[in-house]
Amino acid sequence: MPRKNLYKTDIYPYHIMNRTNNKEFFYAHMDLCWNIFAKYFTYASYLYGLRVHSFVLMSNHYHLIASTPDKNIGDIIKYAQREIAKEINHHSSRINHVFGGKYHWSVLTKNEHYALATKYLFRNPCKAGVCDRVEEYKYSTLSRQNGRYDSLNLKIYDTPESFYDYIDDFTSHDFLDWLNEPFENELDDRVQKALRRTEFKLPKNKNSFSYNLEEFLMRRYPKR
Repeated sequence: MPRKNLYKTDIYPYHIMNRTNNKEFFYAHMDLCWNIFAKYFTYASYLYGLRVHSFVLMSNHYHLIASTPDKNIGDIIKYAQREIAKEINHHSSRINHVFGGKYHWSVLTKNEHYALATKYLFRNPCKAGVCDRVEEYKYSTLSRQNGRYDSLNLKIYDTPESFYDYIDDFTSHDFLDWLNEPFENELDDRVQKALRRTEFKLPKNKNSFSYNLEEFLMRRYPKR
């Protein structure tokens, strides 16, 4: 099946994800991999205008939520993955492909889509059994923004103004509790499938997420 044309936008953020070749662990130590990813995503922010909002690095893949004011997501990911792969190979004395193929991208056009993608991204380590709470995972912008680790080493930007500003309050107990609530029923699988679409689309039937998000917003932001 031919790859769909890349939707270029300067309005909505993307969720970007890619895996390693054959789903193997990264060849270098995770501390080193974090610094390599952080370096080239930061370089991409200066060279191409990339705005990283959230990032999680797993042992064989990564999740990124970012905006592109210059509508150049293709150039950004091409540059970043190429340079990341070259440096990981250099440090591990390998020459093979680091990434297994094309990255997956999904445009987040609604507030709830952005929130749901953010929750899915930060819950990835919990789902994998690496940690119990989202803020405990070391290779995450969430844990580092909460001061659990000594440095971020990554230029990050606030949530786009067109989306709920509660996403920016990473130290909020309410927000962390909401992130740490597991997805109910089959919602996790549905979100995963939605993130593989070029435009994120929630299932048509009602689900617990909508209720949980509304309840959270009512607690934090009562109607005026």
